Amino acid sequence: MVGSHTDITARREAEAVLQDRLAFENIITNISTTFINMAPEETDAAIQRTLQIIGEFAGVARSYVFLYSGDQRMLTNTHEWCAPNIRSHRHRLQAVPVEAWAWTNTRILQGELLHFPDIDTLPEEAEAEREEFREQGIRSMLCVPLLYRGEVIGFLGFDAVRQSMRWTPAAIRLLTIVGEIFVNALEHKRSQVIEQGQRQFLELLATGGTLEETLEALIRIIEEQAPGMLGLVLLLDEDGQRLRHGASVSLPLAYVESVDGLEIGPAVGSCGTAAFTGERVVVENIAEDPRWAGLRELALEYGLHACWSEPVISGDGRVLGTFAMYYRYPRAPTPAELRTIETAAHLVGVAVERKRAEESLRRSEERFRIAAESATDLIYEWDLVTGQMDWFGDIEERLGYDPGELPRTREAWEQIIHPEDRARVQREVSRRREEGTAYYDNYRVLRKDGTVLYWEDRGRALPHPGGEPRRWIGANTDITD
Repeated sequence: MVGSHTDITARREAEAVLQDRLAFENIITNISTTFINMAPEETDAAIQRTLQIIGEFAGVARSYVFLYSGDQRMLTNTHEWCAPNIRSHRHRLQAVPVEAWAWTNTRILQGELLHFPDIDTLPEEAEAEREEFREQGIRSMLCVPLLYRGEVIGFLGFDAVRQSMRWTPAAIRLLTIVGEIFVNALEHKRSQVIEQGQRQFLELLATGGTLEETLEALIRIIEEQAPGMLGLVLLLDEDGQRLRHGASVSLPLAYVESVDGLEIGPAVGSCGTAAFTGERVVVENIAEDPRWAGLRELALEYGLHACWSEPVISGDGRVLGTFAMYYRYPRAPTPAELRTIETAAHLVGVAVERKRAEESLRRSEERFRIAAESATDLIYEWDLVTGQMDWFGDIEERLGYDPGELPRTREAWEQIIHPEDRARVQREVSRRREEGTAYYDNYRVLRKDGTVLYWEDRGRALPHPGGEPRRWIGANTDITD
């Protein structure tokens, strides 16, 4: 018998590699499909599931996402998956100074992909990283930069603990795609939350939400734009000497209660100083800034280490309060963040002035109503757009109707005018409305029982900035006697 043997080990290995790559490509395709049209509130859970799927397929110990702060001075472990019996380190990897692992972060922030099949081969300059990795039991590591519009915002990472591991170029390319999917999902979530917050803020501003609700909606928008920031609005009280709580969302309640009633001054933290001087106050490090001498222990007790405060200025130049951005680590604002705090303070001012104007109008209308009810004249307001008429005084009692029986419309009122006077009154009112001049006339009205009364009517259309007048104000006096 004649035969031959051929070593096909290499071919089988190549086939296995190809099958793994095809399987991995299929996983990435499914992941991409999952993230399409995903609701913002589902993003974090989807990222967590994806980290688990990739981690289990690749046989790694940990898979995770780190995001940098806006000024790229801190990084935070936002998502993490760990294999069974592998210890999580996420709880202690929050707001870590970038300089703590300067060698690796410098390269990642330059957009460099880091692949360490053997941690022991790290250079001497990366000794701090080597110690941290050994603490976590890491033997191999891969870090893929996450870029948004050309800027590094974080990285996607994978750790091998039980054995060393080398990623193939094909696998790294696929993981880069996963990183792009994560970035798009996170940015979509952020933009949707901001859009929802803006819509809620405008709705509350327009439809009569309380001032605190409106300001809280604004803070949520700003906090979403600046991860890690804790917003606070303080408003000056009537005497202009103390700051009172306006709104907050993420700051510790005990801290907020402690600064409620803070007396302003030239060196009273960031907000007290900003309200006193009417100028922006940027404190990069509360532990060292002399303006925080009297409040330092309080802030540090609650883990607050930086505070930038912008005065809220009214349209006529008065200080109404402050909008502050707190951080849990020392840091300086970026130019973009300075624009954000300035815009936020302006919007706070708009909300405060509008709500106070509405409250002032409500009180004025209440005083007007009380005065009208005690006077002999019947004062009325006619909405020229809707036709509604509001009476300040007991119109039903004077005309013999039951309470609420008389419709509050101009059409209903014209039906009460004596038929022989009605057309003349309509013509004269229309002419005065078009001319924008004062109206004065005497005419007859009919009580419910048919009794005739003689009334004197004085009124005029009120000018409106948008063009055509929208309201008519007048007063009727019974001159029958």
